[in-house]
Amino acid sequence: MNRRLIRRVSKLRQRGITTIIVAILLLIILSVVVFFATSVGIFDQRTATNENRAQLTQQAAEARLNLGIEYLKANAAYLTSDDEGDPLVATDDGWLLAGSEKWVPCTTAAPANQLDPCLSIRDTARRNLMYRYVSGGSTALPYSAAMPGADVGNVGNFPITGRVAATLCRFDIDDPALPRCSLDPATPGMISVTVVSEADMRNAAGTIDENANAEVQETVGTYRIIGGAASVPLVASGTIDGTGNAQIVPNPNAGGPGVPASIWAPDDVDIANGSMSTCQMGEFLDSVGADIDD
Repeated sequence: MNRRLIRRVSKLRQRGITTIIVAILLLIILSVVVFFATSVGIFDQRTATNENRAQLTQQAAEARLNLGIEYLKANAAYLTSDDEGDPLVATDDGWLLAGSEKWVPCTTAAPANQLDPCLSIRDTARRNLMYRYVSGGSTALPYSAAMPGADVGNVGNFPITGRVAATLCRFDIDDPALPRCSLDPATPGMISVTVVSEADMRNAAGTIDENANAEVQETVGTYRIIGGAASVPLVASGTIDGTGNAQIVPNPNAGGPGVPASIWAPDDVDIANGSMSTCQMGEFLDSVGADIDD
């Protein structure tokens, strides 16, 4: 009788130890699962944050790139001009005007602590025949000054800063089959401008330690279509006798920077018999808007 009782107590003790061991193993497994899930969650959060910062800097760089291109388009008449422009304006307009050039050969050293767009041209021989934009000791295009409110602002407590720079290639078409960049083309032709934009994210203190940076570039250029486009809105091969109603918006740079023209003809132009007039683009748009509103 006593032996049976002792055996039963021994079996109960063995079952208790087995239960404890199983419980400890389950607890260890659950701890490993929780730790792994936490690590995955933190990794996903960091990945999402990094992707968000990368997208913000990429979008900021592309926005500045587009603004830089629009700034160049707005000054297309002065890009390769060596003319003083309007004599009534104090500043010189031509970007290749001797003594006040805004295009500087890439063979010269870039200003210190500035974005050097020439480095975006991998071909050294081609790079040495191109220009970089420099104005006031800075290579940055001043698009924000020309387009108020166009700059990219902050994102929360992380200001995004950046610069836009440009290089110029003046094609020499002395050999039409092999156009090439030239600092002084004998037969000037088309041009191409490579715009480089960079953006980085800074912390609240203004230091770059967010590891978020983006650089983009795009090349735009001019090209000729068959016959070419007339620089004057209305061109005639003979006389012009205006007997109808017309409103002509002149090309503000038809005869060169700051020299507008509305009509060109080798013979007399007589618009006194009709209701023809010329006006600036702003006046034309204002009158159109007034007609629409009415």
